[in-house]
Amino acid sequence: MSDKKLAGQVALITGAGGGFGESFARRFVGEGAQVVIAEINTSAGKRVEQDLKSTYGDNILFITEGLASEYGPDGIRVNSICPLLGYTGLTETFTGVKDTPEFRAKFAATIPMRRGLEHDDLANAAVYLCSSDSSFVTGVNLPVDGGSTTVVD
Repeated sequence: MSDKKLAGQVALITGAGGGFGESFARRFVGEGAQVVIAEINTSAGKRVEQDLKSTYGDNILFITEGLASEYGPDGIRVNSICPLLGYTGLTETFTGVKDTPEFRAKFAATIPMRRGLEHDDLANAAVYLCSSDSSFVTGVNLPVDGGSTTVVD
């Protein structure tokens, strides 16, 4: 038996040409998975992003739960990761604010763990959800946000 957590698994990783997607792809391969890499160009990516936001919005949470219920009897687990803003080439696009060290420090100060999301934070969560370590976990929308969803204003 392999000591790699994802041996024998196949993963489709979108946006694997850089940033978090690249981190996922590298980590999954390192954990023994066969990886299918999907990448889109910037203009097509923005169009698709807007289409998906207008079509699905926050419904991904309900889709995860519904698919987990539907496919659970077949032994298929469905989970999602709900990340906090990460520092990538798209930070300014998502925030409308220039991505500077000052912005990052100000943003990190609003997070209970007082730091920003790093690539490995998401890759570690994804490996956990895809490995046998979480064999009884399905229908979960896992926040990877440094505790931000627990903060009450």
